[in-house]
Amino acid sequence: YLSGRRNFYKASVFSPPYAPAAYSYRDAAKKALKYLYNTDHIKEWYFTGKPDHKAYYLYCYSAKILRGLFEAMLMHHEYFKNDTALVIATKVADYLIEHSEPGGVPLEYMPQTYEGEVSTAKIYGNQIIMMEPSVTGTAYLEMYKKTKNKKYYQAALNIANTYIKTQLPSGTWYISIFKETGKPASEVLCIPIQIASFLTLMADQYGQKQYLPAAEKAMKWVMDNPVKTYNWTGQFEDVPATKPYQNLTKYEAGWTAWYLFDHKDKDTSYLRIAKELVAFCEDQFVVWSPVVVYDHRKELSNRWYTPSALEQYFCYVPIDASVSMMTLTFLKAFKATGDIIYREKAIALANSIVNNQKEDGQIPTFWKGNFDEIWINCMIFSTITLRTMEKELEKK
Repeated sequence: YLSGRRNFYKASVFSPPYAPAAYSYRDAAKKALKYLYNTDHIKEWYFTGKPDHKAYYLYCYSAKILRGLFEAMLMHHEYFKNDTALVIATKVADYLIEHSEPGGVPLEYMPQTYEGEVSTAKIYGNQIIMMEPSVTGTAYLEMYKKTKNKKYYQAALNIANTYIKTQLPSGTWYISIFKETGKPASEVLCIPIQIASFLTLMADQYGQKQYLPAAEKAMKWVMDNPVKTYNWTGQFEDVPATKPYQNLTKYEAGWTAWYLFDHKDKDTSYLRIAKELVAFCEDQFVVWSPVVVYDHRKELSNRWYTPSALEQYFCYVPIDASVSMMTLTFLKAFKATGDIIYREKAIALANSIVNNQKEDGQIPTFWKGNFDEIWINCMIFSTITLRTMEKELEKK
């Protein structure tokens, strides 16, 4: 008896040559930073020190958007030596700290995942996605390195301490937790690779060795669970947690590969596992040439820009941040293995970011034509990727 049926599409494999970049990664990054700096709702931070939700509704995803914004302004200052950008970065980071959970509550000092009553913030505003604060903590450390202001270092420490207090005996956390009670909002468990990386960073680069046991427990959970089951479920603030294998994405798998590449001397199996994870990400989500399938909205893919990368099963379209994620994943693989094909794949995708950039510097979020909603956090990640590619490849 037939137990089930599903159609599959065998996409084209990596087959160069692909279009060269129309201009340098450095020039593309500078164009993007100029576009962001000159955006009205971003410039407004200099005068008000707070987000304009009416001008840009995606401020409802507080930590994700704001940490990206102050990272972008730090880059703008790096490239253009513009002190106004540094002031904006400071005001954004300060706002995020001031509006974090207060001391003494179950998730004390954790930055807000949501703010306001728009989109899914209206539904999940009383929750925190537990993966998110670790990325914000890492961004605070960048603020600390730039400004030498210890309050940003303390903010990162506070986040790390709350992770220690809330870690489950298994080594992970629930994917989302109610702020008021500290109880799980979903029984789905977090894939804590970003948390493990943040705690490891605190231990290795900032001497906070007390975080190593928690980081190791979290990493062991990752190795014992999704690395074996390949249930790389998405952890997005605008998509609810789902049953196993219903909404896979390449982010957590890619970040795990990053960790294993960076620590390949620690275990002889890490390099092999990392390469397998890169292959999974590429097989499931990278689109090297035009395909004829339907996306999650039942729209034909013939308007997809390629080469590109898809975000998740529930948003089955090319997204610039996904392209950036895979660019950096291939770059990590090249640096760890020396295998030239990874370098060529990274370049092909980075060139695609450059070639899809608009004349005014904007990098579109959705690479499907006639869909112009801009998630600035995605564009900022693409800008970080271009800067990384510039530093790693263009100077050689």
